[in-house]
Amino acid sequence: MGNSRDAVSGTPQTGNMHKPLGKRVLTTVLMLSAFLTLGACSGGLDEEGQPLTIEQSEQLAAARFALGNGGVFTATVATGESDSIDRIATELTVDPVRLVAWGTLARGPSDMAVAEEVYLTETALAVMRDGRWQVQEQGQLLEQLRIVFALVTDRPENAQLLRQSDARYLGTSDLDDVEMSVFLLPTLDGSDGVSRLWLDPDGSIGRLDSGDDRFVIRVGGRAPTDEPVDAPIAGAGSDTA
Repeated sequence: MGNSRDAVSGTPQTGNMHKPLGKRVLTTVLMLSAFLTLGACSGGLDEEGQPLTIEQSEQLAAARFALGNGGVFTATVATGESDSIDRIATELTVDPVRLVAWGTLARGPSDMAVAEEVYLTETALAVMRDGRWQVQEQGQLLEQLRIVFALVTDRPENAQLLRQSDARYLGTSDLDDVEMSVFLLPTLDGSDGVSRLWLDPDGSIGRLDSGDDRFVIRVGGRAPTDEPVDAPIAGAGSDTA
């Protein structure tokens, strides 16, 4: 679903986001594996996993297309432990057609974090500070947040190719009292995969993670918010309510 780089350094530079949106990222696997190492499998899930059945491959193949075709959705992107000073938790409203997102980003332990308004595209992250948008076009934070766009596609994936890949069914696990099917996503070269996608009984995406809780995207759970009218991108300011 896409590529990824390294850490954010320094203060975001003031700039603009009036650039064409980049190509849709290739695979979530690539975006995660570029900055995450292999994580342990959750309790109750099979570390090795099982090859996909026809039904499982069709469900997995349709999941990102269904999310992308379902209109604006919400997602929470979190890195680090809840009590860590390095924790970042970002609550976003995502437009899957325009590939833009907006919301708030909080840094630090959950009980001490201070939230900032943010606006995100595939190529840049803007943070509202001192009444103005400050834009950065590189860095690990941008790369982590833009993985949210890899949750959607504009067409179903190929179920047969998924069955032939190293994608695996890991079993089921509860998420907010809902039994979810957990899949290890495929890699391009058959190397050790880390990225897991959690689907509910209807095949809807509930969670994407790095194999543990160090990087997690949770889908849903909140109502969408209105897009900022002064968003730093051409054509921004549409209402999502």
